[in-house]
Amino acid sequence: MGRQSTTGGVSPFGRHRIQFDFTIDGRCYRPTLPWTPHEANLRQARELSSRIRAQIAAGTFSFTEQFPTYRLRKSLEDHPEQHNPAEALRSAHIGKKHRPVIGPFSIQDAEVLIAAIHRDWGEAQGNYDEFRFFTGLRPSEQIALVGFGFRSGERHAEREQSTRRGD
Repeated sequence: MGRQSTTGGVSPFGRHRIQFDFTIDGRCYRPTLPWTPHEANLRQARELSSRIRAQIAAGTFSFTEQFPTYRLRKSLEDHPEQHNPAEALRSAHIGKKHRPVIGPFSIQDAEVLIAAIHRDWGEAQGNYDEFRFFTGLRPSEQIALVGFGFRSGERHAEREQSTRRGD
């Protein structure tokens, strides 16, 4: 007669995860879920573990539905010799021709965005973002912009500094 589990196949795993323990086709699995291991969550996890064991016995258990990120983590663990183990995954390769084309905002979208910034963050931030949006400042210029002056209706950056990679 074998030892009966007193944990129901679940146990705390650190402060923010619960670990399950079950066997499928003679292979042991210990996936985790991001649940804080307090008594109510442990009880819920034991109930889930019972359902999983019943599904395994019936042959209807779907690992990817219950633990969607487990396969990715497992595949990363299976290839420690690779610098970037995700490169071995077919879905991780997205070529240039498969990348979506990112277009600029339409004027209507920009106006809606700017109006929301004015409403949520105030006039100064709204004016800054409107200036930034319609002048085409690059992120490095936005960060480096200390102040701007006004001469004959033109705005110009008083100070800006950016570096190139490799310099």
